[in-house]
Amino acid sequence: MRLPVKVPTRVTDQSDEYHGVQIADPFRLLETSNSPEIAEWVVQQNAATEDYLSHSPLRNEFRSRLTEMMAVTEESLPRRVGGRWLQLRRAPGENQPVFYWGKDPQSISHPLVDAEAIGAALGKKVVLGPLAVSPDGRLVAF
Repeated sequence: MRLPVKVPTRVTDQSDEYHGVQIADPFRLLETSNSPEIAEWVVQQNAATEDYLSHSPLRNEFRSRLTEMMAVTEESLPRRVGGRWLQLRRAPGENQPVFYWGKDPQSISHPLVDAEAIGAALGKKVVLGPLAVSPDGRLVAF
């Protein structure tokens, strides 16, 4: 089943030359993500896609299967810093990873930084960004 094109996409005559070869790029305009025209195009494309998918008898089946396949634990590789082992983990249903520590790779089970718990305590959303760990593993900045 082919998705009918309901929203026209403006094309341009944009092209670039690479090593003496002209390469057409008629959709370069779509790379301008902060353009009001492109923002409106995205809204219209999403509405057309939603309209099409809402009529698919397989939609709920696909959604269930994708949800099942995405429900996995994500883990970073453990790393040793000073005398501690550190790892980021995000369990199914968690929006953000939790930073854990342990004395060896098998005991990495102690939460060190949990952005969702911090956010709940502050009453607002907190996003876990890059973490910096001191060389001896005693201090963490985030």
